Parts: sequence; C-alpha cells; structure tokens
Amino acid sequence: MKILFLAPLPFVDESGSSIHARNVIQTLKEAGHELDVVCFPFGRDPEIPGVRVIRVGRWWPRKRSSVPARRRLWFDFLIACKALGLCLAHRYQAVHALQESVFIGAFLKRLFRMRLVYDMKFPISDKVHSRSSWLLRPWFRLFERWEASAISSSNLVTTLCPSLSEWVRDHAPAARFVQIEDAPLYPSYRADDEAACKLRADLKLEAGPVVFCGDLFGPCEGAELLVKAARSILKARPDVQFLVMCCDNARLRRLRKLAHSLDLEGRFRFMISPAPSALPALLTLASALVSPRTQGMITPAEMITFMQSGKPIVATRLPLHTQSLDDACALLAMPQPDDIAAAALRALEEPLFSNAMGRAAQCRVAANYSLASFKHKVRSAY
Repeated sequence: MKILFLAPLPFVDESGSSIHARNVIQTLKEAGHELDVVCFPFGRDPEIPGVRVIRVGRWWPRKRSSVPARRRLWFDFLIACKALGLCLAHRYQAVHALQESVFIGAFLKRLFRMRLVYDMKFPISDKVHSRSSWLLRPWFRLFERWEASAISSSNLVTTLCPSLSEWVRDHAPAARFVQIEDAPLYPSYRADDEAACKLRADLKLEAGPVVFCGDLFGPCEGAELLVKAARSILKARPDVQFLVMCCDNARLRRLRKLAHSLDLEGRFRFMISPAPSALPALLTLASALVSPRTQGMITPAEMITFMQSGKPIVATRLPLHTQSLDDACALLAMPQPDDIAAAALRALEEPLFSNAMGRAAQCRVAANYSLASFKHKVRSAY
C-alpha cells in the first residue's frame, strides 16, 4: 500500500513525537508498505531505506530546530499545500496523519477517497483551550466539534493510553480506535556506569543516593511537590541529593528559587533536559525515580523507559500514572509532600522491596510495551 505520512514536527530529532513517528514509519516499511513523509525542514534523515522524506519550508533558518507556536500554523499550511500536490501527482491508498495534520488528512480523504489513520497523541482542543487567550475561549466548543468531526471521519484512530481512548469514546462515539502505547526510547536498557560517574563529577554530587525527577520533553510538572517533600526526606536520610531536570529554563529558575527559600539549595541540582541518548547515564546515577505530576491525562513519554531501567519508581496515584503503573511495580502516593517523602524513603531504605518492584516493572515492559509489541500492534491495526 502507498501511504502519505503527514508529520507536523521536526523529523527525525530527539523529541518523543519524532521517535514515535520514526517507529511507526519503520514498522510500516518493514511490513512492505511504500511511504512518502511530509514534515518540517528540521531534523536528520531517518535512515530508513526506501522512505522518501519531503521537507517543507526549507527557507527557515537551520540553526533552530524548534517551531514557535505562532509560526506552526504556517508550516501546517505548507504541509497541506505539499500534501495536496503529492496527491494530485501520485495515487495513495491511505494518509497517516499525526496530531493536527488530521484536519489536512480529513480534507484529502474526502477529495481523493483515501483511507485516513489518525495518530493521536493528545486532544488538540484541550491544548488550544489551555494555551489560547480569553478572546478565543468562546470559539473553543466550535473547535472541539471540528476535532470530533475529524476523528469520526477517520477510518482508524490510534491512541496512546486508556485515558485518551476514553476521551475519544466520549467525544466521537462513532470513531473506531486502537490503543497502541509508545515503545521505550531504547529497544533495551543498559546501565552506563562510566557516563554516570562522569555526570556525578560534572554535577558535583557527593557520594550517596540520588533521587531523580525529570522530564525530557516537558516542564517537569509537579516538581514542586518533590522540593517540598525533600525536607522530610533529609530528616531521615541527610545523605540524599536531588536531581531535577526539565526543558524549561524559566521553570528551573522558579524551582531553584523554591529550594533556596526552603534552605535546600545545597542538596538540589537542576539541569536542562539533555538528548534522550543521555538518559542511560541519568538512570544509572539515580537511586530512585520520582514522577510527581498532578495534571494531564497522558502517561509521561519517559515512563516506559523508567520502568525498563528496573529502578524504583515513585509516582502520584492519579490516572495519568495508574494506567501504566500499579502497586506491584511502583510506589504510588497521593499528591502531597508528606506522602511523596514517605514513598521515596521506602524506595531508598528497603532495597529488596525496591528491587522486586523494579523487576516487576521490567517484566511489564517486556510483556506489554516493548518495541516488538509496538510493531505488532501497528501492523495489526493496518
């Protein structure tokens, strides 16, 4: 089958969406399909033989790999124009639309009578509502209906997690969907002791356990809970140090200011999120992994990789975590500093219990979230 793949993102780069798109494209190519990929001008070649990558907006300065929100619509418009031209020149049997390109895909489906697969990462209307100005809020319901219409017109919708599947069921009851959870960032996890030792020296961390709280692709929402919990943790374990990572400089400054106000600045290290290739060193360095998120419906993109590492995981007992974690493989706590502190201390002070939970998390990844499982689900969906 000849497939037009619409990827409104830098491709391939180190973001979670880009890695997901590469995994899907690799799977479809291995299944014998022919693909043309239309994407933003940034990123390196995917190195998948036989896949044609068509980049729009090559005039954009190459030194920048991110696209400001105000310019993103222009790139989406260029993708729409390029996709229309390709459909006039070639006969595609299906269009695979990632995120907002579903609106382009719905138009092309009607015009050229193709099949449409919507690769859904999150509800677009929710993100528009949370980021738009008050002047646009009255139009939110109209946009929500437009999104539901695009979902309903898709021949197939792929979702990432149960909460997103439930959202589709509620907003577009007629839609046909398949749940395909993201694969880990690596086919298999290997500890990197040498890189971890270098990272400890670079961050000037003392010998002793390190509690890691990080978000590769977001602002590390909820990290304030860990900063506030640190006082209770340090009363019981004064040798503990904390490493907080996110991709937002302004947020790191606010977290650093909070740690300073609590007289904890000396026990915390803050860093900007590196490329995913640096994650093994971070996970090797960490004694416990904390995900204190309190908002959202989507499981954090790094969670499957955290589970794959076998390190003890402390997470808030909320649906965004409990759809992939339970008490058998993680320490789940209510989103309160005291509860987070108690769970983190248990992870540090009960190594046999923590190791057993880490092995359970690894087994769950191997059984349900491996790259092989991801590829099987994509092939079955098609």
